[in-house]
Amino acid sequence: MDTPICDYVKKYSESYYSRLHMPGHKGKNMIGPENIDITEIEGADTLFHADGIIKKSEENASLLFKSGATFYSTYGSTHCIASMVTIAQNVAKSDGVSELTCKKIIALRNVHKAFINNCAMLDLDVEWIFPDKNNDSICQCNVSVERIEEVLKSTDAFALYITSPDYLGNVADIQTISKLCHDNGKLLLVDNAHGAYLAFLKESLHPIALGADMCNDSAHKTLPVLTGGAYLHLSKEIAGKCSNVKDIMSLYASTSPSYVIMQSLDMCNKYLEESFRNDIIKTGKKVKELEDYIRNLGFETIGNEDLKITVYTGKSGIDGNTFADVLREHKAECEFSDNNFVVLMFSPFNDDIDYIRVKNAADSIKATIKHEEILVKKESAQSIFVPKKVMTIRQAVFSPSRKVNVDEAAGKICGMTVVSCPPAIPVVVSGELINEKMIPLFKNNGIENINIVDCED
Repeated sequence: MDTPICDYVKKYSESYYSRLHMPGHKGKNMIGPENIDITEIEGADTLFHADGIIKKSEENASLLFKSGATFYSTYGSTHCIASMVTIAQNVAKSDGVSELTCKKIIALRNVHKAFINNCAMLDLDVEWIFPDKNNDSICQCNVSVERIEEVLKSTDAFALYITSPDYLGNVADIQTISKLCHDNGKLLLVDNAHGAYLAFLKESLHPIALGADMCNDSAHKTLPVLTGGAYLHLSKEIAGKCSNVKDIMSLYASTSPSYVIMQSLDMCNKYLEESFRNDIIKTGKKVKELEDYIRNLGFETIGNEDLKITVYTGKSGIDGNTFADVLREHKAECEFSDNNFVVLMFSPFNDDIDYIRVKNAADSIKATIKHEEILVKKESAQSIFVPKKVMTIRQAVFSPSRKVNVDEAAGKICGMTVVSCPPAIPVVVSGELINEKMIPLFKNNGIENINIVDCED
């Protein structure tokens, strides 16, 4: 597969033209990539009006992912999420869905903050689906398909928005959910930030292949792409209905996209076509062997993602942050940890030493537990509660607010949503009333201060 963006930039960088254009470093190295860092000059195409090398590269990506259309972002899935929801609303309106219905969207509660922010921008009302049972993490929202169907049938909304895989590696039944959405006249939008690689498994589990109308992929999370590289994928049906995708994407982005990141996305196409499928099979086997090793030591794991291991440390009475500290002692850094979980993400670019270090860390923790040399604490499950909605998300986000310690927040209205990142998933959403039950959840998730709407009690 050709790499049109990389080829153009290489040719330009080797031409030794006088760079009388942005950026100011003029191709002179200070940290390394300056020579290939250019702007939208003649021949370089433009990201949001692509008709040249960028368009060709995006078409290559679309072929690989078997989508109706694929578009690049250099601003991560945050950019793609905002664009996706806006596109879905426009498509629904063009299909004759009422204005009132187009102001409401259904979503599982474990959404990324980017979704909340976009609801504020579009003034969307969200019908939340909360978990069927108590969770040990805000990162998951385990809901039965029957429950989703019930909400789809009873709620006037233009779309369902779900996160799959979630941060802990749980992959939803997208095929069944997509059919339910379409049977009930709703679009399915999937935050697939952690699942770009799913399209290249022996049998594709990518949301587009399973019937989703749109999804976003953070290419940089699981593929060899620089941080910020992401995809917005449209199904063939949606691609045929929406001709202004790039215009919508430009609403949420800078007019100065990173050509270094775009080259990374471009070169990734070549790798995906040539060897990624085989590499991912080999990596999946290594990850499964490591997970089995950890489980044989007595630790429980959850999730059904091929390239992720989520150790449920809380089941062994261990604080996940303690587990993460031991990993660091063995020169291994996890993706995420909290009181109950440790998340480990892998790709074909992990070396054998990486797996060995995790094994050694797990051995060390197991030995410590055996000799009772560590004080362990089991955190209780996070109870399900449905917060009272007092204001719309938009009203709360754009109201005057002030930051207070979470101990002082009970009885107040949440202003702009405050999250720890990772995982950037809110405990409480803008416009909801904060209650006493939320205080320990804030603290467990590293949130010490929160914005409250500045209004009279």
